Amino acid sequence: MRCFLIGFLLSLLLSRFAYATDYYVDPGGNDDADGTSEKSAWKTLGRVERQPLEPGDSINLRAGATWHESIRLTRSGTPQKPISLRGYGAGPATSYPTISGADETGKPVRDYCLDIAASHVVIVGIEFTAAANPQRGAIMIWADQDRTDITIARCRISESRGRGIWVAGDDAKTVSKLLISGCEFLKNDGSGIQISKMAGLSISGNRFSGNCRKPVDEWQAAIRLWSADVSNVRISQNRIGDQLFGLDRGAGMGIHIDEVGAGVSVGNNDIFDCDGSGIVVENTRGVEVSFNVIANVATGIFAYRAGHDHNIHRNAIFARELGIVLQGHRANGVNAGPEILVKENLFTNNRVESNVAITEKYSPLKVIGGAEQASGALINKIGNNAFGPPKPNLVEWGPGLLSSYAELEKMVGAKQDGELDVKFARRKDGEGWERIDANKGLLPAGARRSD
Repeated sequence: MRCFLIGFLLSLLLSRFAYATDYYVDPGGNDDADGTSEKSAWKTLGRVERQPLEPGDSINLRAGATWHESIRLTRSGTPQKPISLRGYGAGPATSYPTISGADETGKPVRDYCLDIAASHVVIVGIEFTAAANPQRGAIMIWADQDRTDITIARCRISESRGRGIWVAGDDAKTVSKLLISGCEFLKNDGSGIQISKMAGLSISGNRFSGNCRKPVDEWQAAIRLWSADVSNVRISQNRIGDQLFGLDRGAGMGIHIDEVGAGVSVGNNDIFDCDGSGIVVENTRGVEVSFNVIANVATGIFAYRAGHDHNIHRNAIFARELGIVLQGHRANGVNAGPEILVKENLFTNNRVESNVAITEKYSPLKVIGGAEQASGALINKIGNNAFGPPKPNLVEWGPGLLSSYAELEKMVGAKQDGELDVKFARRKDGEGWERIDANKGLLPAGARRSD
């Protein structure tokens, strides 16, 4: 009985130290206080860093306040008890507390706003702005150790001199289970999100506007995934507009997927008013691109270089130049780089179906190369699409084995696509475009009038 009582009392004592703690930070606070209530709030983010946080602890920043500091989170939570950074209070002008890299006064002075060097972390309702280093991000996750289970939700990332969110790391380490949802990415000089180290990523319900303002990287986009270390990705329900500084493919793109691993899905996004292409997929296989509305961009969907097993279906595209471009590399060296192996540059076994594409200048569908393989077989399936003007070249074929729909039909039995009177109009709120029908109103991406 005595042993039982001792064990019971010991468990009570230990459980006392297992409770999570809410800490408060207010520019009017005092770093010598305990930080555990609004009245005893800490003053600086530096004081937060000195606190040995435990799983379940929450760091609460006063809404409407601004800190000219950075913060580095190094303590991990658990799956059941993540460590969180969030706002509290109403705030005078905005619901966001702000961490600013401008005129930074914290010690040490850094060139980012938030560094997540931990796992099981939740970031909610914070603005991160004016990060100073063009080669980093306002929020950065560097995988010098394996990181997992990180959520960034309902935040605003703005006016960074580099990227908005940057995820990278050492070759042998990875980041897994990252959710970026409900955030705004506004007027960042580089890409809104750039990720080169990730296994299990969801980017959903975010808004991007006015990013890619300066040539931070050679390739820039609202969302840029780059590296074979990135896999199992879902990009959905994002609104991407006004991406700047673009040549056709080099910058100002909506979504750029380059040399990425398996399991990438891009669906139900609105991409509009971009200097570059809407969606670019290169050196990647097995990407699903579906139910996106892409309007007023240079090229709608550009898939090229070593592309195979893609499924491009039920997208609605209104492009200034080209609608859908499938560009491979031919065995005779045309369109091929000097060090690119032919077997790595075949555009095969793709499906382009049930899309709507109209353009102002060039062809809604353009297929270049990819036909002259060692086996002589091309297994791309192209059908059930609706293409608008310009006429008469609804489909433009590059040099190679295929030069017309008739030749394509002989090889794969595809049905020639027909022209359809499709129209686009700006949304009433001014952000983005809608596919419209005089009788039905807004139509789903890729839907035909007979649907």
